[in-house]
Amino acid sequence: MDNRSIFSKTGKGSLEITKKAFKLSSEERQALILVDGKSSFAELQEKLSRIPPIKLRAIFEKLAELELIREFVAKNDPPAAPPPSGAISVHEIDGGSDLDFTALAPAPAASSVSPAELLEQRRRAALEAEEEARKVREEIQRKEAERLRAEQERKAAEEEARRKAAEEAARKAAEEEARRKAAEEAARKAAE
Repeated sequence: MDNRSIFSKTGKGSLEITKKAFKLSSEERQALILVDGKSSFAELQEKLSRIPPIKLRAIFEKLAELELIREFVAKNDPPAAPPPSGAISVHEIDGGSDLDFTALAPAPAASSVSPAELLEQRRRAALEAEEEARKVREEIQRKEAERLRAEQERKAAEEEARRKAAEEAARKAAEEEARRKAAEEAARKAAE
């Protein structure tokens, strides 16, 4: 992951925003919400400046590991150079010394990716995210349909069991009534 990386939400990521199934921290959730398939990691760092950069990288790694986001890196772009070690320069200002920390910030990398290629990458990322979300929605609908079918089958089985129990009770009552009448008839004939 570098500052040029562009992230897009997967279908799981889009659903996570509404369903909250992964119990993300507020910082992780905020980072997920800001992923739009267009902003680079550097731009997202600016938007989430209250989160320390090291922690933000860990958050993005976790979101990618959970398959809530997907990382895209511009092709033909060399990785950004790491900041030089020990590159702090001292400038004299009004007779005093002041530390210049701007030397630690990496210079913006010149992009060799054309705007058209970048737009195409973003379009593909958005299409992939939409396709993933569609698949997840279809899976949810399929599972819901299976659950409803199982519920209907269970209710039908219960109804069938009740119907059979009622028929059996009616049959036993009819047999008992027939036995009672036969006993009464036999007793009446015996009395005659």
